[in-house]
Amino acid sequence: MGPDALVEAARQVLMKTDPALVTRQAVAAHAGVAPRLVRYYFGNMRQLLGEVVSGVLRQVRTDMAAKREDSPTDRIRFRVERTFRLFNENRGHHKLVSAMFYGDEEESPERTEWVKLLNDTVADIQNIVDEGVRSGELRPIEPRFLHMMIVSICEFWSSNEPIIGIIFKDDSDRPDLERRYVEFATDIILNGVKR
Repeated sequence: MGPDALVEAARQVLMKTDPALVTRQAVAAHAGVAPRLVRYYFGNMRQLLGEVVSGVLRQVRTDMAAKREDSPTDRIRFRVERTFRLFNENRGHHKLVSAMFYGDEEESPERTEWVKLLNDTVADIQNIVDEGVRSGELRPIEPRFLHMMIVSICEFWSSNEPIIGIIFKDDSDRPDLERRYVEFATDIILNGVKR
């Protein structure tokens, strides 16, 4: 069992457990290994959880980079869909990021990588907006606001399961409901940014 398997085990544990309650023992039990293996590969839980966050974001960035040749509106559409999947497949992600990095005055390697990934993401959105304005597809907008809007709309769904369950109690086809939500969110966002 190598470090990648432990990162995946931690990601799985985070799907069902509040980030503050995730322990070396819980990750090790999920992976079927001794807790000392977590310490051997990562030193401490902060480093392991930092790798979970960074690994997820690196994959998202790779997926989005594959769309660089698409039109600006198609790139925004994909960004909404992929961001929704990010939070839906990693339910504790935003809470974990908040717990690990917000207010972290000390520059840790984990925080440094997270900040770089975040800045690269905002730069990508700036590129999409600039390209869209040049092509006449988009109106000039603040790309940082667009990033915050996409994250907010997508993260709310995954972190508010009880509310979603009450509001949509009559919708039993969850995949269809999620598809409709993403389409609605994408439509609202695109209509707000199109020229």
